[in-house]
Amino acid sequence: MEGWDAANKLVILAHSVLHYPATLADVEVQGITGLTVETLRQAVAEGKRVKPVAVAEREGSRYRLVVGPAWLDRSHPLAQLGAEQMGIVYHTDVCGVISAAIVEETPMPTAAAMLRDVISTFSR
Repeated sequence: MEGWDAANKLVILAHSVLHYPATLADVEVQGITGLTVETLRQAVAEGKRVKPVAVAEREGSRYRLVVGPAWLDRSHPLAQLGAEQMGIVYHTDVCGVISAAIVEETPMPTAAAMLRDVISTFSR
């Protein structure tokens, strides 16, 4: 709810996918607990959905890492995810936009992925 789980995942993705040496201190984190009913109603009225997202945005040779609520068009792949789903969207230079989603009813898939990443990181 406060965004720290997503921030940790973002740091791992920064290391493993972007080869960017980030730490939690590099991530701007805002939770979703401060969202109001009025904010959510306004988003719906504007054809948007508010979702917690983690973003790594290139800024020159660095990345800006941000976790927090985002107003997404209803057609955005992440806006279409249900409560037990999580997804990722890559904006690539060659293949365009690639998205993937999984159903995660328990913390087990995340725990397994995190363990795999730790083992992979330290076995190099």
